[in-house]
Order: sequence, then C-alpha cells, then structure tokens
Amino acid sequence: MTPPRNPGEMYEAFAKAYHAGDLETIMSLYEPDAILMPEPGKLAEGKDAIRDAQMGLLTIKGTMEVGATTTLTSGDVAISRCSWTLTGTGPDGSPVDISGDSTEVLRRQADGTWRLVFDLPWWLERA
Repeated sequence: MTPPRNPGEMYEAFAKAYHAGDLETIMSLYEPDAILMPEPGKLAEGKDAIRDAQMGLLTIKGTMEVGATTTLTSGDVAISRCSWTLTGTGPDGSPVDISGDSTEVLRRQADGTWRLVFDLPWWLERA
C-alpha cells in the first residue's frame, strides 16, 4: 500500500495498516525526520524511534476507530484533526480502552502522496 494521495485519507490508511498488523505500511506513512507523540509528553523523533513506538502499539490487539475528521490544506502542507478510540487487549492480556484527539501535519511528496511530518495523537493531553 502506498501513502494516501489525499491528506484526508491518512487516518483510514493508518487504521487499516494497524488492523492488518502491518508495521511497514505504517512506517511508509511518515517522512524520514517525522515526529510522533506516542504517549502524552513523550516524543519519538525520526524513523527508528517511530518504528519502536509503533511496534509497541501493534502489541495491542484491538480495534481502532476514527471519529470525525477535519483537514485543511494549503499547497503542499495540510493539518488534520480527529478523535480516535482503541479498544482491545494489551500484551499482558489486560483490557485496553483508550481514546484521544489527534492533530497531524502532513506534507505532499514529489510523487503526489502525503506523509506525516508531525503525528500528535495526544496533542491535547500534553503536559
């Protein structure tokens, strides 16, 4: 799967890759120097740190749902926002039920696809 050609399709692409347990597709959604906030107040910078964080996310066997989204685009840059929930089972067998309000900044690539520059699923919960 290639990254979306419309920035508003990023959440669907991410959720689909999560449900498939497809780490490589998830990673293809990020620019090389992207920044992810994998938990409130913590940043993962660059592909290696983001890969580690996303491997942790994939240990949760569950369902990710994306709520209402808003995306604004200006030229080759877009900002997008959504609400999300993740319910399932953690690696230790405990139930997981988390949710948040996410903000992302995306950039159009030379091939016309869009990739994440900033992925902030905990933006409003930051310290």
